[in-house]
Amino acid sequence: MIAAQIRFMRANVAGRQMFARWSRLHSYYCGIRPFIRCPDGLTSRAEQFIRDYCHWFDLETPPDRRRRLLERGIPEEQVDRYEEYDRRWGGLVLPPAPLYDEGPWYLAADCLEPSPEGGWRFESGLERTSGCFGFEIGPNDEFAVRAHAPVALHESVEGWIEAMALAYDAVHRATRISRIDREEVDLDGFEPVPEVRGVTDTWWRRGETLVAVHTGVNLSFCMPLDQARVTRIYEGVRR
Repeated sequence: MIAAQIRFMRANVAGRQMFARWSRLHSYYCGIRPFIRCPDGLTSRAEQFIRDYCHWFDLETPPDRRRRLLERGIPEEQVDRYEEYDRRWGGLVLPPAPLYDEGPWYLAADCLEPSPEGGWRFESGLERTSGCFGFEIGPNDEFAVRAHAPVALHESVEGWIEAMALAYDAVHRATRISRIDREEVDLDGFEPVPEVRGVTDTWWRRGETLVAVHTGVNLSFCMPLDQARVTRIYEGVRR
């Protein structure tokens, strides 16, 4: 019990330190922030997250990219989807994610290719540190992690942004943060947080407690579910 409490305390302190460090770096590099656009369809929390922790750069793409993609025999509707992702999200620089080796560094479409499951997929952005896995947009626009096999984390990239916004908000407002590995947490009485659009990574709320259940990346490494689960509990988060 004491060892578990020490792990919880370390997770709490480490989480706060990581977010504080990013805040200092963001302020240093961005200085006085220019106007930051926010894609529509996000909650006010996610919009504030983008304003406070993200910034944009001008994403330059080859002028003949569309022609070259079509010449490879890629269906036009897939090229449209690929380009629409860049118009909406390309050039968004993200802060570190709590898990996934800090997640994508920035969002930009790349490597449009057939998916083994059918349809087409493409890389969603450059990973920040990991060489073991990457992130992609799947055939149904799901935001996925890919190691040995692709696994959808959220139904869309909007879900990933909403989950990051919720994590940043929760880590600053929680009075206690706990991490539990592998064990299943009793979620009786909790309701899913709908805006994160979770698939294998989900968020749950009951009163002032938020629970994030992460299984996606470990499932992508073909780990059994009972070993893949990582749960973070944020207590004292008032609405």
